[in-house]
Amino acid sequence: MTKLLLLITLSLTYLQANCKEYRLLGSENQNRMMIDSKESIVWDKQDGIWSVSKPTHKVRLTNSTCKNSGYVLINNNDIKYKTLLYPKNYYDLKKGWNYLTTPKDGVDVRKTFLDAEFVYVYDKRSQAWAGYSSQAKLMNKIKISRILELKYIEPKQGFYVLSSKAKRVSIVSKLPNAQCQKIMKSKKYNLIYDSGTDSAFSFNTVKSVGVKSRYWSHTRKGVYNDSRILIMVPKIQKLSKNKTLKKYGPAIPMMMIHFNEAYTEKEFYAYDYLDESCYKGVFPSKRLPPKPMLKKLK
Repeated sequence: MTKLLLLITLSLTYLQANCKEYRLLGSENQNRMMIDSKESIVWDKQDGIWSVSKPTHKVRLTNSTCKNSGYVLINNNDIKYKTLLYPKNYYDLKKGWNYLTTPKDGVDVRKTFLDAEFVYVYDKRSQAWAGYSSQAKLMNKIKISRILELKYIEPKQGFYVLSSKAKRVSIVSKLPNAQCQKIMKSKKYNLIYDSGTDSAFSFNTVKSVGVKSRYWSHTRKGVYNDSRILIMVPKIQKLSKNKTLKKYGPAIPMMMIHFNEAYTEKEFYAYDYLDESCYKGVFPSKRLPPKPMLKKLK
């Protein structure tokens, strides 16, 4: 009798430890049956129909649950989703869940994943998931949940895709427009990129100019999008001995610039990836006050 009870217990333990029909996004341990992360969201699929739960602080997967299929979105800031750049211009998707990384120009989610069931990326700053589905009914369910509406994923970012079949998809990315492309190809300027996905400044190699995007990944309420800023600053051989950097914070595009005194009254250019526009500006001085908006090039 004791041996029989032990056998049953071991069988149940094995079953619980292999609830493989449920994918835990945001967890390195896929065998968890109890999840106590704040604002977790559960998607269930029964008889081919998806349903989504309200955000919950506790999720318990049971043997009954494991007979269906689904996934859990777990808010977890301990996972590092920053990755190396993806080197190809296409993805080979397998049927089921795929963990992918982004190339140097990022990924336009809607134009790349034309028939993906779900695409997800995690935003650490807001501790929320951003999601997309090519199916209108599923997209409507995403929009009424706590999930942000996903449009673009920036470079060096890991993300998840649920595909109903194995297939190859071409990656579609955004590039700066013609005006800024022409300036970028000139050897007269240093290019400095920054993303709003973190709060740090990005500097050139000699740290004479730094830029910080003041966009969030979801600057527009409920929408997760491109938050990058690119500035093109003239190459200067002789910098000011004063190492204290001056500050300039235009409202359009939304960014903060720190710069060496030697740049005062010199022209620079900026590209705003969110509104896909090229701008021209001038570093301010005591004689030339800062302008709140840069000039949009047409």
